[in-house]
Amino acid sequence: MREVFLVSNKHKFHNWDKVFPLPYQNLHVYETFGMHPKFLPERDLHLKLSHLESIFRNKFHPASGRHIVGVGETGLDETSKFSLDYQKSAFEKQVILAKDLNLPLVLHCRGHSLFSSMLDCIDSILSPSHAVQWHCIKSDSDLEVIDRFMSVFPNSVVSLNGASTHIRDIDQDKKYKKWIRNNPTLLKHLVLETDCPWLCPKNLPSNEYNPSVGIFIVSKWLEDVLRAPGKNASVIISIANDNAKRIFTLPI
Repeated sequence: MREVFLVSNKHKFHNWDKVFPLPYQNLHVYETFGMHPKFLPERDLHLKLSHLESIFRNKFHPASGRHIVGVGETGLDETSKFSLDYQKSAFEKQVILAKDLNLPLVLHCRGHSLFSSMLDCIDSILSPSHAVQWHCIKSDSDLEVIDRFMSVFPNSVVSLNGASTHIRDIDQDKKYKKWIRNNPTLLKHLVLETDCPWLCPKNLPSNEYNPSVGIFIVSKWLEDVLRAPGKNASVIISIANDNAKRIFTLPI
């Protein structure tokens, strides 16, 4: 059986020190730590940030023993119950942490109007050479901002998942697919993700959803969208894997 390598995103502070055992010998898990804008502390943000910073004192998490490879996910979310100012404060401090630690930063953005301010924030703090992953790019993302993001941060990646396969607005979906087809540098910046058990691909029963299946379905969807010679699902997965290994400096 092939070995499987996963990056697990621990973005809820109450789960930072929990270990979720995965009893598979061929499975290797790396971890990122951060605070998602929907799961911020009600109070004492500075204490949680101090705790977060302490986690990064070691290359391996003391509870799980897993290699720590990034900060996040963090960002802004229009559906969060927390004020935008509070979200921005938590976000900016985590961007600074990623800069100080020289670790990849994982971004979350929900809300078309928030993409530009997030890019402005990281652009004002991070070096253009910093490694950044912009998580969950889909049809309702601000694609013009994402184009700027990939230009400003040439070592960046954007990640696509099962959400890409769902059609919520026909015109928006057509624009998204055209953006994918006509973007000459997209594959250079592409990683595939699942967010499993969330963001299940279209028409896939939830009880059949797992990371491997999710990645394969999204790669086949991309193959159909790209319609490019030599860019079948297997090649797309290989390119995305190489990009993930590069940005997180995975020792594999």
